[in-house]
Amino acid sequence: MVIYNELPEKTLAISLHDALIDEFGLIDEGYENGGYGMTVFFTPATITEAYYITNDQEAKHHYDEIDVDENGIIDRVEEEANALYNGLSEYFLNNEPSHPGKRK
Repeated sequence: MVIYNELPEKTLAISLHDALIDEFGLIDEGYENGGYGMTVFFTPATITEAYYITNDQEAKHHYDEIDVDENGIIDRVEEEANALYNGLSEYFLNNEPSHPGKRK
């Protein structure tokens, strides 16, 4: 799920959402409009949830699947960071930069 606050942020939300779905093959929970305490700035912002643990069975699966690389980084975290990087790259390649004080 990707949460955005203002309509101009939906483009960023879509880019991040699609990158996370592509990387992990997640169930598509879509986008949600609602700030959840996000402050409105002139720079687009979103909240992402690539995965979350809601019960003991999911927690056990998560911890059983942890694979730490030679640098001590958990693969899942690195994969999520790469997916977000890909989503941000896609967003910035296809959108004009916004300027402070200016909303599209």
